[in-house]
Amino acid sequence: HGGYNSRRFPAASPLERTVFAAGNTGGSLADLLQVSDFDGEGSSNMESALHQRDHIGVQDAVLLENYESEDAFLENLQKRFRANLIYTYIGTVVVSVNPYKQVGIYDKTTMETYRGINFYEEPPHIYAIADTAYRSMMNEGRDQCVLISGESGSGKTVFVSNTAFPGKHSGKV
Repeated sequence: HGGYNSRRFPAASPLERTVFAAGNTGGSLADLLQVSDFDGEGSSNMESALHQRDHIGVQDAVLLENYESEDAFLENLQKRFRANLIYTYIGTVVVSVNPYKQVGIYDKTTMETYRGINFYEEPPHIYAIADTAYRSMMNEGRDQCVLISGESGSGKTVFVSNTAFPGKHSGKV
């Protein structure tokens, strides 16, 4: 499947695409920032990338400069939430902030985007967790567990109902 494909998931920010690329090529983020086009007009530089990060946060909390700070973690979630990015990874764990509105990220096209790809190949999404668990179950021949936790009324039932893969996986799980 290769690298990030903006046609497959156009809502991701340029910074999210660059962070993905840095993590998957072994290159440094600074190296990639100098060759990436952040505003579509060729004026990329480290300062614009940092401004973008400061506006929308990072997609994986382990990339936070102060990763041990609860305040930094919560601030990152708030930034992402304001940008309608409700999912954030902490390594292989996904944190979701309930937007209490339809966000249009649970359609069949998005589901297919996450099917059979490497975990960090696309921005954070519950479909990445579901597909990774399914493939691990099939490849290892062992049951898998996905823990979904939240307060009453936080959207757990809606969350679970949106992760059921129709078609290829149906009837096999």
